[in-house]
Amino acid sequence: MVGVSGVEILSRLLNMADAKYLQEAVGPALTAGLASVAAVQPEDPVDYLAHWLLKYLAVEEQKILAVKAKEHAEREKQNVEADEQTKIHEQGDNARRLHACKESLSKETTVDKLYNSLIETLRKETEAENVYVALLEQRDAPEGAPPEAEEEAVPPPEGWSVEEGRWTNVPEGEEPPAPWVPPKIMPRVPTYCALKYKYANRENAWLRGKEILSPALSKGLDTVCFHAVNERKSILVANVLESDPALIFHGMPMPGSFAVCPLLASENDKYLEGQVLGLICIDTLNSSAYLSEKDLDVLQDLRSTVSATHEKLIREAKERLEEEQAAASRLLNEESVVPDENKPAAEDGIDELQTKLAFANDLVKKVKDMIGERMPVERKDEHGHELSEITTFEEGSVAHRVVACVESLVKVSQGDSYLSDMADALSKFDLLGVDQELLDECRAKLNPEGQEPVTKETEMPFTAKLLVALVLIVLELGDAAVKVMGLCSARR
Repeated sequence: MVGVSGVEILSRLLNMADAKYLQEAVGPALTAGLASVAAVQPEDPVDYLAHWLLKYLAVEEQKILAVKAKEHAEREKQNVEADEQTKIHEQGDNARRLHACKESLSKETTVDKLYNSLIETLRKETEAENVYVALLEQRDAPEGAPPEAEEEAVPPPEGWSVEEGRWTNVPEGEEPPAPWVPPKIMPRVPTYCALKYKYANRENAWLRGKEILSPALSKGLDTVCFHAVNERKSILVANVLESDPALIFHGMPMPGSFAVCPLLASENDKYLEGQVLGLICIDTLNSSAYLSEKDLDVLQDLRSTVSATHEKLIREAKERLEEEQAAASRLLNEESVVPDENKPAAEDGIDELQTKLAFANDLVKKVKDMIGERMPVERKDEHGHELSEITTFEEGSVAHRVVACVESLVKVSQGDSYLSDMADALSKFDLLGVDQELLDECRAKLNPEGQEPVTKETEMPFTAKLLVALVLIVLELGDAAVKVMGLCSARR
């Protein structure tokens, strides 16, 4: 390096840098182009090389575009897969959430709780602003209108005797076919009926009690709701203002969406699935949201659970009512009945009367125990009764007369502690504590002049039947009790 100036060293370094740049930037293309020139040996090698380099550049650009397109397609594929995964997760979340909703609905213990829970569920799981439920009620035919058509029974096949329950045309010695079973039929929608709104979200509380009449009761008025009933299918009206038939909400059209889904009873021994119990309705009236097929799917997904739970709760309520009726019948006709041999007679002396009244007091105790068990001051469970029900009877009704009679017997009057006083007085009541004045007052209140006398067969609520069992025993044996007390006083 001796004798080399700094300018020369710098020039060499620059030349080296230039050479490196050229080698990396144009080396591969130029080398390949020169190789092509050498192979072809054109007449004008410079022009040939120039065109070759332009073609080379175009090819390289296509390669770059192809790589970019591949990368873009790969990204799109990943995005689609991610979206599908997100959708799958959302569907899974929705399915799990709806499954939990159905589980919760199926565990409701009263019809009121079922539908109030359904309303809250649909407001969370759909775009609905309003949710309401109408139940189908059959009505009488209007005066002069043809009666409700009767269901046509399926005639038995030839040879089957309905009365005998067997085939009558089987030759002797041959095995008869299987017994004939009438085929199940599709339940018919009553001609004369109404959809009565029973449940609604709080903002639509005014809707409860209103009803939509069937075409036969509304001069042929065509409604979307009765379309859903008669066709047993769900309907979505994306834009209410474009509905056909027109959707009128109690006298006026309103913008928004509306969807309706019929509640259908399950199959039973006689009918196929399809008896209409009522309708679930949702809408977005007076809001900016609109309902979609997704919202309708939620309605239909919940429908079977709601219908089945509705039927179960109605069946259980019927069973409870039948049990109460049977219990009241046993109490009135068996458990509180004084046998003939224990009924006081005119010729009975004090000893015989006391013995018979002791038996009667045992009956009174049984009745009091049943009243305390079945009608406590505080309800034991949501399906049971409580003593406060006696304050709800309509004035002048048979049940109200029974309560007035009991108030006289146990000497309790209305007041702040009425229910606790009544429960305490009933538990302490003794047949031997009655007097003639009390008996006369009791008879006058139970059977006022001009009123139908109260008997064991008189129709009244279950709680009133418990009380009337006590009243009837007292009125039957009270005179004997007064006589015993008089005789005891005379002995002293």
